[in-house]
Amino acid sequence: MALPSQEEKKGTYLEYSTLEWAIENRLTNGQPEGETSRVWNAILSKIFRIEDGYMTGPEMLHEGGRADLFTAHIVFNPMHEEKKFLVVECKAPGRETDDDLWAEAADQLARHLKSFKPRNRLYGAIANGKASK
Repeated sequence: MALPSQEEKKGTYLEYSTLEWAIENRLTNGQPEGETSRVWNAILSKIFRIEDGYMTGPEMLHEGGRADLFTAHIVFNPMHEEKKFLVVECKAPGRETDDDLWAEAADQLARHLKSFKPRNRLYGAIANGKASK
C-alpha cells in the first residue's frame, strides 16, 4: 500500500507548526510506538477540544487488553457521563506501507471495540506512524 499524497494544510491540524514539526521529527523510522501515541493524542486533543467537553487519554485498560488512545465526551447531565466514542490503536512509525501490520492492528482494534459496552456509537481508528485509517 502506498501512502497518499499530502492534503492541503489549511483547515487541518497541519496548519499548527508544533504538530507539523512533531509529525516530521517524531514519526520517523525507528521511533517507538509511544511517539505515534503522543502525536495522535495532540491531534485528537486539538480536534476534540476540552472546552467543548471532550477529553483524550492514553492507555486505557479494558477486558480486551489495552487501548492506546481513547476520546470521550463528558456529558454534564445528572449522572455526569463519560461517553467514550473513539478508540485508537497506535503502531510505531516506519511500517506505514506494511499490509500485515495494518491487518494485525485491525485485529487488535476489533478486540478493543468488542470489549466495550457503549450506549452510544463507538468508532475505531488505526494510527500507524504518519498514516491512519
